[in-house]
Amino acid sequence: MAPSREEVQELIELVVRHLVDYPDEVQVSMFSQARAVTYELEVNDVDLGRVIGREGRTARAIREVVNAATLGWNERVYVEILD
Repeated sequence: MAPSREEVQELIELVVRHLVDYPDEVQVSMFSQARAVTYELEVNDVDLGRVIGREGRTARAIREVVNAATLGWNERVYVEILD
């Protein structure tokens, strides 16, 4: 059974909070458009490099986890990291 949108939002928060130095400043917002869901991730400026990772590897891994969790959905899912 595929998770709900809110459960995916909580998943992103959980993963990112374990990566950063300032976990209380992690915020994930969800926006829905026609056949697409976008999760916007905000972290402390100090933690931005950790979330993106070397050559974007960490950001790519976060997106892959989200894509795996939402396989049963009939809509595109995007994770944007705001700076």
